[in-house]
Amino acid sequence: MKKLLVIVLLVLSPAIMFAAKAASNAPELTLEQLGDKYFGRRNSITKPAEAIANINLAIGAYKNLFEADRTNPGMLYKYGKAFDFKYRFLTGTAEEKKSVYEGFIKDLEPLEAKLSGTKEYNYLMALFWGRRGEYTPNVLEAAKEGVADKIKKYGEALYAADKTFEDYAAGMILGRLHYKSPNIILILTWPDKNKAKAYIEEVLAARPDNLEAKMFLADIIWDIGDREAAKKLYREVVNSKPKQTEYYYDSNAITDTAARMKELEIQ
Repeated sequence: MKKLLVIVLLVLSPAIMFAAKAASNAPELTLEQLGDKYFGRRNSITKPAEAIANINLAIGAYKNLFEADRTNPGMLYKYGKAFDFKYRFLTGTAEEKKSVYEGFIKDLEPLEAKLSGTKEYNYLMALFWGRRGEYTPNVLEAAKEGVADKIKKYGEALYAADKTFEDYAAGMILGRLHYKSPNIILILTWPDKNKAKAYIEEVLAARPDNLEAKMFLADIIWDIGDREAAKKLYREVVNSKPKQTEYYYDSNAITDTAARMKELEIQ
């Protein structure tokens, strides 16, 4: 038995040594690959402390690369996406969120001359101005500060450059903007709920499984007057299960829709 074990070990030892050598010679991940690795895990980690630690690793990797070349729109996009995931879903009071988005916007504004023609820059500026508005409770104050006009500017630039970018993000941004922005004489005269509906319907035609877009469309058609169709969409959202690849995004849409149904007294 001992002799057999020795023979087996002698046969296997070259394979074991080769595997160990291969592992030791495995190429190290680049900083971008490390960022991609951690960002790719974001929807699979649901414990808050672990989720924050993980996304911080992605942010750190992407930020270092972005700071090394602040004219690289691809790296700006990855850095901004990781940043947004953290502050949208994982941490911060409304006031803190408003402050960090304002800070990021100020950091990006000097890059406009070089990056304004890129879809990545226009996407992030539209998105971050949108978050800035979202965390400003006083709608009139936000309107006077030009927040809605900024979102419109960058959202329309993104739509013109590539309306399919980031799963039709331009339509999502512009649709929500036209719905949420009030008509204010001499300040905001362009918001149009019919345009809001058209933008979101275009998103859903391409991405019928987008729960957030369904919620947005339900909000719009409820206000327009199609209450039964809106109720159907709201129920579709709350009865859905979050997709594994979009856990936080879908969970947020389901939670927000449930709150909206409660507000509207929909059973």
